[in-house]
Amino acid sequence: AFHTQVLDYFPDYDVSKPTPSAIVDYRSPSNITGHQQRAYLCYHALKAFEEHRVIGLDLGGAGVMMPMCLSLDLCGNEEHPVYGGAYTGVHVKGDASDLSMFLDNSFSCIISLHLIEHLPCYRLVGNETAKEKIRVACPGREIGDILRYHWLRVLKPGGLIASIIPDNQAAIAGGSHVFHQDSSHAHAWSADEFCRNVLSQVDDLVEVVEYDTFDNHFSFNLVLKKK
Repeated sequence: AFHTQVLDYFPDYDVSKPTPSAIVDYRSPSNITGHQQRAYLCYHALKAFEEHRVIGLDLGGAGVMMPMCLSLDLCGNEEHPVYGGAYTGVHVKGDASDLSMFLDNSFSCIISLHLIEHLPCYRLVGNETAKEKIRVACPGREIGDILRYHWLRVLKPGGLIASIIPDNQAAIAGGSHVFHQDSSHAHAWSADEFCRNVLSQVDDLVEVVEYDTFDNHFSFNLVLKKK
């Protein structure tokens, strides 16, 4: 598996027992899961550029520079309201749920690392507690429209969407919930629920290239190709 190639360099790390810093703080040097996930997206960004010779779009990249990608984030050089710190590597300040600033068929790929769960849920007003969000159980229907009319619209035919999304099934098995892990989460899915509730809305436009949890007890990786 891809992650085992990375973990060879961290012999003391147990993939079945991620430390809290490996789950919560992506800036922690011990966050091996986070390093693996960024490497995974780097690979797909480079692969898409090699095929199309057009840059990709990194949505919600938090100022971390990804190769051959334009970075878009809600926060630019100002302090982030939830996580703190200024995102100095952002090229374009914008909303990942509204890509109307870009033309059709503009990018070779779209990559996103733990972003989709933050996109707006119209069942929420924004001040709900984690318990209230769990009770609402937003099914993510609006994500299908965002994918269809924004992400897939700006993507070239044959281009890739490579995303990493938290796996709520793994969170519940560990005694938690995705809504408890981050106050700004607006959606929570298991990998199967995401495919059933979201991908089913755009299956006429995409084919699934890869879909795997890598047994990291945290998230699932999903790669789509635009038809």
